[in-house]
Amino acid sequence: EKMGLEKMGMSWAEEMRGRGPAGESLRAGRPALCRDALSDPACEGIRKYVEARGWRSMISLPLSVNRAVIGALTVCSGQLDAFSDEEITLLMELAENLSFGIKTLRERKEREKAEQELRESEARYQDLYKSAPAAYLSVRTDGTIKRANAYAADLTGYELSELLKMKVLDLY
Repeated sequence: EKMGLEKMGMSWAEEMRGRGPAGESLRAGRPALCRDALSDPACEGIRKYVEARGWRSMISLPLSVNRAVIGALTVCSGQLDAFSDEEITLLMELAENLSFGIKTLRERKEREKAEQELRESEARYQDLYKSAPAAYLSVRTDGTIKRANAYAADLTGYELSELLKMKVLDLY
């Protein structure tokens, strides 16, 4: 069942509704296990909700990116004491993999944004270079003209294509 804590009447705050596994996992940044939700005092604030759903045991594992908890993976079962040590280990690996995936997606999005900003900046630079009311010449270390703008061509009397075949000293 996909729902947020708030919609479920739960919280991650240090209050009665936040004392279940999800709230504990989010606050403490470590796995929280409830082997019997109907008798565990930590589940008292969410017991009505848990009981209505037929859940007996729950485990919540933090999802972390760069050491910051960003969410939790919570698995609930109608079975009492449903999670073996091996299953807990597998669920912890799953939470780590999910965290890695989230981190990777966020980094990709940041990189794509930076690349887009770079393209936009380059386009502004190119526009400025080409249309500036001043002569611009970009020169290689051997003195050949690598780039020139239209104003430089007009000022020197050469065609742009001619300038790009010249050395800067040819202009003097």
